[in-house]
Amino acid sequence: VWLYANPVLPTSGHHLILAAAQAQGLTTGDQVTLRRSRGSDAAGVLPDEEIGIAQITRVTPWGASAIIVESTDAGIVAGMRAQVSAKMP
Repeated sequence: VWLYANPVLPTSGHHLILAAAQAQGLTTGDQVTLRRSRGSDAAGVLPDEEIGIAQITRVTPWGASAIIVESTDAGIVAGMRAQVSAKMP
């Protein structure tokens, strides 16, 4: 949803805000994979591309904050999809 200070190329250490919250089952320490849609080509729909990993630092009833811990490719932007890839017990 939002990237702190609107960086041109967000990398490890940058903070972001996610629209997901406690109601979606997020807890502090969970990891989310940031994914970019690749669209489609003549063969059909292409799978999403993994761009980076963020760790949830705080969860509220309205949203969650996270810090980027790994960035495999430039292109992390507000509005991209995040999928939980590791859960805290």
